[in-house]
Amino acid sequence: MREGKGMIKILIVEDEISISKLMEMSLKRSGYQCDCAYDGEEALEKISRNIYDLILLDVMLPKIDGFELMEYIRPLEIPVIFITAKDSVNNRLKGLRMGAEDYIVKPFEIIELLARVDVVLRRFRLTDEVMDICGLHIDLRSMQVTRNGREIPLTKKEYDLLLLFTRNPNTALYRETIYERVWSGEFEYGSKAVDLLVQRLRKKVEWSRELKAENSYRLLIYTLQMSGETEMFSESENIEDTLRQIAGQRRSYWDSVALSGGDGVVYSQGKAAEYLTRAEERGNEESCVVTSFRTDDGSVYIRVSGGFSSGDQTMYLEAGHDISSLYEKREYQQKIYRIIFVTAMIICAVFSYGMSYLLTRPLSVLAKGAREISGGNLSFRTNIRSGDEIGSLSKDFDRMSEQIETNVRELEQAVERQERFVGSFTHELKTPMTAVIGYADLLRSQQLTEEERRDAAGYIFSEGRRLERLSMKLLDIYVAEKTDVRLSIHSPGRIAENMAEHLRPVFEKKKITLKGNYEKGKCLLEPDLLRSLTVNLIDNASKAAGIGGHIWVAVRMTDEGCVLCVDDDGPGIPEEAREHLTEAFYRVDKSRSRKQGGAGLGLTLCAEIVKLHGGTLVFKRRRGGGTRVIAELRGGRYEK
Repeated sequence: MREGKGMIKILIVEDEISISKLMEMSLKRSGYQCDCAYDGEEALEKISRNIYDLILLDVMLPKIDGFELMEYIRPLEIPVIFITAKDSVNNRLKGLRMGAEDYIVKPFEIIELLARVDVVLRRFRLTDEVMDICGLHIDLRSMQVTRNGREIPLTKKEYDLLLLFTRNPNTALYRETIYERVWSGEFEYGSKAVDLLVQRLRKKVEWSRELKAENSYRLLIYTLQMSGETEMFSESENIEDTLRQIAGQRRSYWDSVALSGGDGVVYSQGKAAEYLTRAEERGNEESCVVTSFRTDDGSVYIRVSGGFSSGDQTMYLEAGHDISSLYEKREYQQKIYRIIFVTAMIICAVFSYGMSYLLTRPLSVLAKGAREISGGNLSFRTNIRSGDEIGSLSKDFDRMSEQIETNVRELEQAVERQERFVGSFTHELKTPMTAVIGYADLLRSQQLTEEERRDAAGYIFSEGRRLERLSMKLLDIYVAEKTDVRLSIHSPGRIAENMAEHLRPVFEKKKITLKGNYEKGKCLLEPDLLRSLTVNLIDNASKAAGIGGHIWVAVRMTDEGCVLCVDDDGPGIPEEAREHLTEAFYRVDKSRSRKQGGAGLGLTLCAEIVKLHGGTLVFKRRRGGGTRVIAELRGGRYEK
């Protein structure tokens, strides 16, 4: 195990207790600190109160699902690994695009999980053996800290505090958090231990500051006396004075002037003087050079350069004149031309567009409608109101669009139901498989204590029974769908009463009150299917009512058959969930249904039984709270 692993804290967000305990046990045996959360709200609360280095996140969670929880985690920049039974390519792409570092599909091998965790932590430099930050060299293997080759002696707590700061840059750490991560205990308010430790650490790793001062000065002498051999100057005159006099004349045509020689620039005057001496081409005593240049502020100058002899050296005189006004006039004329040209083009374009729009608008609307529908916007309508052939075509087009929208909506609903079934079935199958495989591998490959072995065997047994119940429910549904039902004359009230009395001892242990009202009479029905219908509806009502709840069962005869009504005083079913209740594996409260052994197939079987009797299954909200389930069977009445 690498040094510093014990400082890494991982949050496991998994609603299956068996799988959560399996991952927690394996990670702790590898040296990591772990916290567990069993639904989205609990995970969100833990994330807001603690600092985690990694989050292992399931997708199908109660209250807040994993994808929605990822939206809260992303701004915190905490690495996340999705661990879920949703194995479709779309779900994997969605998880990775939301910012997850990895995506593991159940069932998985524990050794693979540990390897992926190590890779992600290493990617975030949480398990690196060496760290270099702000001039400090931290060797995690030897737990040594050096700066410029000199070792800084630190105690164990000072070293842990330094790692905490370096691994959480730009983060405000509270005293409680520092105490919990460094001392591994509960913070006592009023304690100065954290403050003193921070002060000692700051003193030991404070940077050395070197003051640098540059005291260099240069003297530039511009008074160079020249004794010329030419007849233009007397001994008391010099070239510099002459240039200064010329530059001072307001009627001078030159804005800037510069005089330079072998020793550098002798004299310069004007805004562009520094640009005059930058040119590589210079004139001489026999010719001059005329060029142009542009200054940093955008001004354009014409430059005239010439040379002459003064004493035993060659001097160069450069003069510059600002010709920016010429460029400005040219740009102004070009601007006026562009404005006139663009204006004329706009007027012509508007006129042409207006004419073409009036002529082709109906066809454009139809073409747009075709593009919108091909692009998926089936609600688009052309709404062209004209009495010609195009108007008639528009009406037919809109009727076609409406029919296509209706058909596509029905197909989308069917696909959505199928996707929910496949996802839920995969989750229900792979979740217990993951626990069974994981704990079996743990029993096979590692030495566990007697208590750990009993827990592992218990989880394997419970998850196996869960798979058995799932297979039996699926078999019942398959048989109900494929079997040709032969209806016979029976008393539905007597059958329902017998099944209720059979279940009464079980409910008395749970302190659930079961009451019934059974009308006498006979109708055509299949007795075994009615028994299964009654048991499943009463069982669902008991799960909703909970300990100390009440259940009412009633049978009423109708002209077409009978009505079985089961009421409970539970929390009720949300309105948006009622249309999905008969879908396979759908559960309103996943965590509660799973703890009570449900797989979300009971109401699916009930719907098939009612369908075989030509009836309907309706869910309503009771006055005063709770749910009422009405199963109307239309097999026919028995007449003497």
